[in-house]
Amino acid sequence: MKRGNRLKLHGLRDKSSSPVIVGIRDKVVKAPIEMMKKESVEDIRETLEVVEGFTNELDSMKEKLMDFVLDSLDSTKEKLTGRDDALKAMVIALKEEITELNGEFTIYKVALSSRMLASSPTNEQWMFSN
Repeated sequence: MKRGNRLKLHGLRDKSSSPVIVGIRDKVVKAPIEMMKKESVEDIRETLEVVEGFTNELDSMKEKLMDFVLDSLDSTKEKLTGRDDALKAMVIALKEEITELNGEFTIYKVALSSRMLASSPTNEQWMFSN
């Protein structure tokens, strides 16, 4: 039988596909590839664990930052509310003082106009003086 016919008999296409060559190729090429696949899967798992650790750490930092921001906002709100209350009290006190001063001003105005009327010459005095 010719060599080509023997190869076809075993389902092989050419000389490089003989059973011996295929066996050697499996041991030399495929075995390291399988090992590399296993190692790369392990490397990927390790990398994934590291990434998950960083993700968890970032989530924790995000929560802490959110808590800090909310606490800061609450503190600022309380301070501003206190200042707002103080300003409202000051405005009320100033309005009362303005009302009081307007009352005093009205009294002085009436008193001043009464004095002016009392000290101004009457019509009779004007007639006799001319």
